[in-house]
Amino acid sequence: MRVTSSILISALCCTVRLASAGQVYVYDASHSHTTDTPPTSHILSPAAARLVLAQRAGVEDYHSADLNGEGVLNAINDFGRRTPLSGEKKALEGRHQAFILVEGVKAEELDIPSTSHTFTISPEPDVRASRGLWVDLVRQLAPALYSHADDDTLYEQIAGEAVGKESLFVSVTSVQDAQRYISHFLAPESIYEATFYFAPAETKENSAMTMQQWGTYEMPGSLSPLHKRDTQRRPQEAPLEEEAPINHYLPVEATSANLNTLAKSNSSARTISGILPACFPTLQTCQSTTANCTGHGICALAYTDKSAADTSKSKHCYSCQCKPSKQTDNGRTKTTYWGGPACQKKDVSVEFWIFALFSVFLVGLISFAIGQVWDMGAEELPSVIGAGVSGPVKRS
Repeated sequence: MRVTSSILISALCCTVRLASAGQVYVYDASHSHTTDTPPTSHILSPAAARLVLAQRAGVEDYHSADLNGEGVLNAINDFGRRTPLSGEKKALEGRHQAFILVEGVKAEELDIPSTSHTFTISPEPDVRASRGLWVDLVRQLAPALYSHADDDTLYEQIAGEAVGKESLFVSVTSVQDAQRYISHFLAPESIYEATFYFAPAETKENSAMTMQQWGTYEMPGSLSPLHKRDTQRRPQEAPLEEEAPINHYLPVEATSANLNTLAKSNSSARTISGILPACFPTLQTCQSTTANCTGHGICALAYTDKSAADTSKSKHCYSCQCKPSKQTDNGRTKTTYWGGPACQKKDVSVEFWIFALFSVFLVGLISFAIGQVWDMGAEELPSVIGAGVSGPVKRS
């Protein structure tokens, strides 16, 4: 009886676990999909599933830390974006990727074609972590455009409409919206390879539970260096209780530092690495990406493209206008000129021209001296030196 009960409990736990697992349907040009073929599902860990999504989106470099994990390479080979062969390049040329996060809607409620290219994520991350993954993938795909936006603002854009260009990301919460994107992305004339992830709806129960998340990966910062992103949910902190006011005060020594000076020194201390664009679409993007031109200039409107549409992001071009900085030491003033897209590089053109002109002058002087010595050696000896000098006398 105890053995039978343990078997039933184990089976029930497995059933609940599979019921809470997330389904992922992948439709690409290399795999045909019909409504008659039943899907053969594979079970992947959240980390392996994340690597598959990142590889299909083309941002796998940010997730390389888990590339050697168990089953990750096999998952990418089975469900990742396949490199076209020489004979398939024309057929697969121009294909884009679309990633649809379906919240609270089951695949059985939709008229979605079956595919043999599907897998299950178990244990399934909660819906908030899945939203965060979608937001992070968008940032990794276009850091220059979306690195300055916070998570909530960027998710509102994803929930409203598809975000991206070659790879689209969108989140839907209703059957009508999900069916509309299915009809759009899976149409015969569609140029997109679609990936649908069916996640559970957000409830009080799963939001309070501590569930397995997507893992740790790298993110592009506002200044281009990468930093780790840990999606593990932090436990919610209890609100602090009011305490009795403390009547003991300690004297604080006042400082007279100028706030503008501190802000400028803080901005200039941050290093800019990587390749920065020459233009930024907004003033805020220019200031956040260049750290206010590293304190050596200001962001200003360089030009406006009148031929571009009003909603185009390339209509306005904001760039850094560098200003020279002066330092006084022992009564001597030293002026430093700055350059680069973020005014982060010293302008050494004056030193270069001084060194170049001095080198040319030195080479010319040496050439002139060698020429003079050569000309002196080519001249004939004076007659006085050559007098009385004759060849050997032949004796008979």
